[in-house]
Amino acid sequence: MLIFWSTKNKVNRLQDGRKETHKCSACGKTATFFQCEVDKGVKLYGVVTLFGSQQKVMQCGECLALYKDEEDEKAIRAEAERLAKEEAKREAERQRIKDEEYKQREAEVDDELAQLKKNLGK
Repeated sequence: MLIFWSTKNKVNRLQDGRKETHKCSACGKTATFFQCEVDKGVKLYGVVTLFGSQQKVMQCGECLALYKDEEDEKAIRAEAERLAKEEAKREAERQRIKDEEYKQREAEVDDELAQLKKNLGK
């Protein structure tokens, strides 16, 4: 049985992506970098995609070298940190409510106990 497979690495510039001017470490020229999306995958028989991923990168306008989009990664990390802080606040609020309910229940039990002692003392 013959199995044909191929790898796919397609780079697409984003229409509304960022443009930045930097010195390219691959070609050494100062060039405009364009934000792109890299679509990677492995195909079996050129029809079935076995697995794949997409990520945003920056591309050198001169030599087309690809680099990680650090600003995009920073935004993702900042969003994750924001969500973690919100969850911590919600957990603290849940714990505060739980503590208040516990104190209230203790006060009710103390009142009941005092009432029973009072009734027994009569």
